[in-house]
Amino acid sequence: MRWFDDAAYEAENQAWKAIMDAYYAYARSIAPSLPPDLARLALAPELNLHDAHFDHVEVDLSESTVTIAVTVAGGDRRQTLNFDGATIVPDNLQRLGHAVRAEFRPQHRGERRGVTVILAQEVDVLPDGRYTLRLRLWPFHEFAVEFADFTLGEEPVTEPGRTRAGSFVVHGTRDG
Repeated sequence: MRWFDDAAYEAENQAWKAIMDAYYAYARSIAPSLPPDLARLALAPELNLHDAHFDHVEVDLSESTVTIAVTVAGGDRRQTLNFDGATIVPDNLQRLGHAVRAEFRPQHRGERRGVTVILAQEVDVLPDGRYTLRLRLWPFHEFAVEFADFTLGEEPVTEPGRTRAGSFVVHGTRDG
């Protein structure tokens, strides 16, 4: 089920709270079947990716791995999400790359700021026993990573407050 779709974002506050409560009840119900780090990402408030900026996204098509590094809101720590047996859905890496690298360049300053942030995350179990992490982005795009295994890393940010656009790298080919 999709929890944080357009209708959810257009909902009144009371309806939004009901959607959030329903999603977290669902996440708690599937947590025992998730890899431990994925269960933590789904449930721990301190791991909520809302307002996180992309630092780096790396996709290896031949190895079926995806790595997503984000700086979480507040800018003092970085989460690194590592996916094995992974594919990006929809299969539009160009569009995802544009979202990750999008930046705002104020005319009156020489600085550049990344504009794409994560609005919401959804964890789910797929019918084939694999997992999915859906990320809804602002100002545009949403995507999911479907995967077999997941690990989560965390580290302090060396440049707090940095919000430059992220990097996007694709390795390998679908044919190996």
